Amino acid sequence: MEIKTKRLILKPVTLNDANEMFAYFTANVTTYMYPKPADDISETIEYVESCLVRYQKKQEIVFIGRLKETNEFIGCFGLHFMHTKTPELGVWVKVLSHGHHYGLEGMTAVAKYAKEHLDYDYLIYPVDKRNIPSRNIPKTLRGIIRDSYLEKGLGGNELNILEYHIFKEIPKKKYPVMLFQGDSITDSNRDRKRYYDLGHGYVRMLDEKLKEVIVLNRGVSGDRTCDLLERWKEDTIKIEPDFLSILIGVNEVWHRYKHGKVLTPQEYKLNYIKLLEEVKTKLPKTKILLIEPFVYPIGEYDPKWQKDLDEERMIVRELASKYADYFIPMQDILDEYKKTYKMEEILGDGVHPTELGHETITNEVIKKVMAYLK
Repeated sequence: MEIKTKRLILKPVTLNDANEMFAYFTANVTTYMYPKPADDISETIEYVESCLVRYQKKQEIVFIGRLKETNEFIGCFGLHFMHTKTPELGVWVKVLSHGHHYGLEGMTAVAKYAKEHLDYDYLIYPVDKRNIPSRNIPKTLRGIIRDSYLEKGLGGNELNILEYHIFKEIPKKKYPVMLFQGDSITDSNRDRKRYYDLGHGYVRMLDEKLKEVIVLNRGVSGDRTCDLLERWKEDTIKIEPDFLSILIGVNEVWHRYKHGKVLTPQEYKLNYIKLLEEVKTKLPKTKILLIEPFVYPIGEYDPKWQKDLDEERMIVRELASKYADYFIPMQDILDEYKKTYKMEEILGDGVHPTELGHETITNEVIKKVMAYLK
């Protein structure tokens, strides 16, 4: 048997694959994995032989992925515990092939094969939370985090596992959809081609702390409220989130004084009202969190801009009292933090959070999220 994708051919492992498996299953590959590299080719041969036994018993298929055009070895794509109601997926790709999304391509095909040939409730995909490329696989397959636990790998590496469940059918239980909207602070270099990519900031950190929810990031770097209005229907209304967070405002000030793109605080208010009114009208059950814009007077931020930003902050507070279910006075919170940390340790350039800054935002947002979930 074989599975073909756009670039790959997947075939069940044979003893002829053992040498390449041994050569490419290295310490770098297993950094975030439970297994460790084989010390000797005999260990790899023994493993392949055990795979073949389980394959004959219809308990497991370990596919070898190769490029269609050149037959180059790419990695292994596993479908384990096939005889149970909860089969498990696993993948590793050789280091030289990282960055080409072969893992996602191959595992998507394996998950499709499982759906068409197996009787199961859901597929399990365990992955270390630091392994962002691998986490994009279950997210793309619409997996839900259902468990998390600490584990020590065979090589002594400490693992912090997130267990995703990928359901064969839509679960009867509805998982809350939490949507985070805003500018670069929310965007945080997310891959916008991937529906479930969360970037590298507070939204991703928040997702790691939550179970049984669907977290979406639709922040776009450089956006102002006028830009949100243009994409509001597609990126918010059509999604129909149960919980909506909005953090927007600093670019109104930044772009006005840096780039001459004038958008006054009054226009900011009118745009924000349009956004919120549409949510209230079309998504009346959606709970809303507003986060006020924030800055430190360092780096890229010019203290002369503060009057406009303070006016925006007051606008958000006013709108929160009328439209929102939750509100975070983020500037006040950050002003307290700078009594303990240097400002550049929180907002590196006065606007964009450092890792510590994103952790600070996460700690505040999760309080509101947990209040909603309760």
